[in-house]
Amino acid sequence: MKQVLHEGHFYQHGFSCLKGRIIEEYLFAYRTSRRTTLFERRYDRENDRDVYIFGKSLRGPKNVWRTATQGSVLFLPRAVQLNSAQLRPLWEGHFSRHLVFNSLVRPSINVFLKQIRDNTSLKANICSFLRSADMDIKDIVIRENVFVPESDEARYTLSVIHETARGAVALPASAESDGTIRLLYCLVPLLQALEQGGVIAIDELDTSLHPLLVRRIIEVFQSPGNNPSRAGNAAQLVFTTHDTSRLQDMETLLRRDQIWFVEKDADQASRLYSLAEFKTEGVSNHSLAYLHGLYGALPLLRGWEKNQ
Repeated sequence: MKQVLHEGHFYQHGFSCLKGRIIEEYLFAYRTSRRTTLFERRYDRENDRDVYIFGKSLRGPKNVWRTATQGSVLFLPRAVQLNSAQLRPLWEGHFSRHLVFNSLVRPSINVFLKQIRDNTSLKANICSFLRSADMDIKDIVIRENVFVPESDEARYTLSVIHETARGAVALPASAESDGTIRLLYCLVPLLQALEQGGVIAIDELDTSLHPLLVRRIIEVFQSPGNNPSRAGNAAQLVFTTHDTSRLQDMETLLRRDQIWFVEKDADQASRLYSLAEFKTEGVSNHSLAYLHGLYGALPLLRGWEKNQ
């Protein structure tokens, strides 16, 4: 749930989800002490459908937006994507700066491809970053199929232009590695956060990415030159990882209070605590110290034999 102040009024947007399905979403406004509903959405399990309640203050083709919103897609950014003049400044000015990016919740690829196509500065920065990551990418070409509905994943097609010793070669997205596509996919919100401020939360940042690429992303966010504080609104990157080599970054890149562990207790509940709670003087290899149990948060592996 996120609450923001926009044009003198408070707005509250929130959602909950399961794998592949949004089960609840809402947008409320507080123009007085009383709450005004713009929309509410709840998943009806028995009938396998979304049930919407639209407030009178929400303007626009609401049924069109509802029809175009699949079960795993949030209604608010979908309505903005389909040209809601009322919701666009609210989403782009506030809520789009706080993005959760994981296997359960992620914006449609169409949203990102449209942003790359429409923003030449963003595209140039993406290409520049990819080249700095040892990918000789000259350009990104995005074509729109206007005969395909806006909500269809085939609305936009992506081609990547590689610079080679024999000239430029265009490859479709299907010919690129998972790592290249994932990095491209992540760079849109990451670079927008650096430009506008906000918080980006990414689950398993290192998936399909080389550890040095992950380090480069962290370096960019930690750099005052790339991420200057604008009245306290510097971009923040929150991510999870199972790559223990990130602990070695504490010496040169991260502070102890920026590294947190998650440990399950006897009731299988998770406890979150910081590396700053430990005395680490004299520890030269924090990754090895963690694997040896100095900081906890290790899986308790038991003996196992295959049933005969």
